[in-house]
Amino acid sequence: MIAAIYDVHTHDLDRANAVVNLPLGAAVPPEGCYSVGIHPWDAGMADGAAVRWLRESAADSRVVAIGETGFDALRGGDMDRQEELFREHASLSRIYGKPMIIHNVRGTDRLISIRRELRPAEPWIIHGFRGKPELARQLVREGFYLSVGERFNRDSLAEIPAERLLLESDDSAVDVREIARMVGTGLRDVSYLLGNGR
Repeated sequence: MIAAIYDVHTHDLDRANAVVNLPLGAAVPPEGCYSVGIHPWDAGMADGAAVRWLRESAADSRVVAIGETGFDALRGGDMDRQEELFREHASLSRIYGKPMIIHNVRGTDRLISIRRELRPAEPWIIHGFRGKPELARQLVREGFYLSVGERFNRDSLAEIPAERLLLESDDSAVDVREIARMVGTGLRDVSYLLGNGR
């Protein structure tokens, strides 16, 4: 059983009650909850060894989410390569019943199209959401969860139902409790969304 999780995405290995995103190629530590993925920024250099690491790590019970994966039209590898890797992550998410942590910069149309095609049962979480209210409405309507950190669009919060709103510290020094205060919500245990916690 997974401990209470309030921070759905961080890169800080010392955060408690958090899903820590491991660097590409890192071994899964003996304690804690982790996510593993090939970031779209790394898509251009992701070779067979990186994909093998992803597949092997995804099977580990301490890995409770797949990603961060996704699309970035401004930085990273070719968009077709990003999609190929994204689909690999989606397959592992389905196989292991673990949610996906998604990085999305100008890839929304592609992301929605793939979601409609695959119709995943596992949660797909857009991390670091800072988009406008219209985008928040669209993504919620399509079934995504939206995770916000220290920088967010306050007007968009009204468009995200409480059960779809998640909190994260990502690479910020700000603790998730402070982010909850900034957002105007309490901390909520989201371990029920994570792999092996259902």
